[in-house]
Amino acid sequence: MEAPDGRSTILAAGLNLRASRERLGLTMRDVENATLRIAERHGNDEFIVSPSRLSDIETKGLVPSIYRVYSLAAVYHR
Repeated sequence: MEAPDGRSTILAAGLNLRASRERLGLTMRDVENATLRIAERHGNDEFIVSPSRLSDIETKGLVPSIYRVYSLAAVYHR
């Protein structure tokens, strides 16, 4: 049964992101470097996903900003 606040769904989404990253053979540092290039292209540092932020998204249920969602989708080809 899911918690009323949707926490288990958010945690599952983070685990799915981690699985996608691992399937692609990407390290957290690889993701950071790719998102740095996206941020440079758009002239906006909000697109950057640091390794610590990615870890929090994957394991603690942190909900990323729309900028980071865009970056992750681009890096993971989703």
